[in-house]
Amino acid sequence: MLPRVTGFVLALCLGLPTQAAAAEKLRCGMAEGFPPFQSLQQGVPAGFDVVVLQQVAQKAQFELELVAGHWDDIVARARLGQFDCVAGMEITPARQAWFEFSRPYYQRHGDVFVLQQSGRYRELGDLVGAIVAGDRDSVLERELSARGIKKSIRVQETPSKEVSMRMLRDGEVAAVVMPDAVAYRLAAELGIAIRPLQRISLPGAPVALAVRRGNTGLLHRLDASLAGLLAGGQIGADWHKACPACGALPAVR
Repeated sequence: MLPRVTGFVLALCLGLPTQAAAAEKLRCGMAEGFPPFQSLQQGVPAGFDVVVLQQVAQKAQFELELVAGHWDDIVARARLGQFDCVAGMEITPARQAWFEFSRPYYQRHGDVFVLQQSGRYRELGDLVGAIVAGDRDSVLERELSARGIKKSIRVQETPSKEVSMRMLRDGEVAAVVMPDAVAYRLAAELGIAIRPLQRISLPGAPVALAVRRGNTGLLHRLDASLAGLLAGGQIGADWHKACPACGALPAVR
């Protein structure tokens, strides 16, 4: 940044014509099948987390480039430094070893979902010996460990939540784990009826913008912009537009 500023000042002193500095580029990763939070709609990035990141980038005077992909791939590439940030990442102890996070701007609550007509599965213990579509380092895995049945249930990672829901519809998995808003949106799109498994109330996870550990300067700029949006009530308004039927945005506890 110093050479750019020095050149601008020198041009002013010499009376030379000046040109406004180009906006800094910000390259960030996002999930491609996670509505209403992050998804591609006819090839265009969309969703609540996407809108928030776009507004944060604009406020911080960045030119934003979004790259969509399978979530695990996005996280892995971010760890390798291929992205400046990641949109809407849940904060977990494992991820904090690799990333630094802005202030969280909402809480995601997930459940274990099965098909409505399935009478076999009523509680978490009924899934022993079954396959469940979930995420790496998920709240479900920690819950299974706490109940001592993690080794008895196979958690299968999938490229996206959309793929997970299709697998549930086709009988390839017994259950899926995902936020309520995502589950009901995808189920409606696929024309299937689902229900939460005995409403086990998995703990919510705070969601924030993530940058690679050590990139403190960028984190401070993004966090300052996010703080302004939160203070002005913009984040809540964005949520109601992204998911009008979802009620209030879950607050961070």
